[in-house]
Amino acid sequence: MVASECSACGQKLAELERGGRLAGLITIAWAAILITAALSLEALIQLPIWLLVLVWVPLTMGSVLFVLRLAKIASVWRQYEARINPGEGQ
Repeated sequence: MVASECSACGQKLAELERGGRLAGLITIAWAAILITAALSLEALIQLPIWLLVLVWVPLTMGSVLFVLRLAKIASVWRQYEARINPGEGQ
């Protein structure tokens, strides 16, 4: 969760869009990467199904949460930069 206000400078971070609209697209793209990796690994090394579940379920859940967190940080940072430097990069 993003803090509502910066403790150092007082910037109102709650006013920034947190990138919720892209979460689905990011999740689908990351899922495609994970599925490709899982199928490639399965083609190379045929593991028992219980081991695949034991490995891929936590890996998928953790990596999706991590990637979504990075996307949220990037989105908030981009908006913050655009707010403090209006007109740059156009």
